Amino acid sequence: MIKDAEEQLDCSTNGKLAGLWLEPIMGAGGVIPLDPKYVQGLHKMVKRMGGLYISDEVQSGFGRIGKEVWGYKWQGVTPDIVIMAKAIANATPFSAVATRREIADSLHHDYFPTFAGGPLECRLGMEVLDIIK
Repeated sequence: MIKDAEEQLDCSTNGKLAGLWLEPIMGAGGVIPLDPKYVQGLHKMVKRMGGLYISDEVQSGFGRIGKEVWGYKWQGVTPDIVIMAKAIANATPFSAVATRREIADSLHHDYFPTFAGGPLECRLGMEVLDIIK
């Protein structure tokens, strides 16, 4: 599957890639973890092409998959960006993005996401973190 992904990208890009957004454990498709070797291969390919690896932890994050807390840890990769929601505030509408400082500093902060979190949601999120700790 890695070879197929490489062939597709070779045919459809100039050799550079902005990034790959990947759900490490497919939630809507039956809670199916992706094969670690496959994810590690995709991660290497994305990095080689200059892209960012983004882990979609909306369904799998915050301990929903067990003691590892995050789905990407099952695959043995470190994402550049992690997106999260749902379990972050115990199903109250709330979302967040975590990334490295240099990536965050490069973003323009001129918009307000739908579920960025109000005072109640932030408090619930803090309680969830306390429970996980």
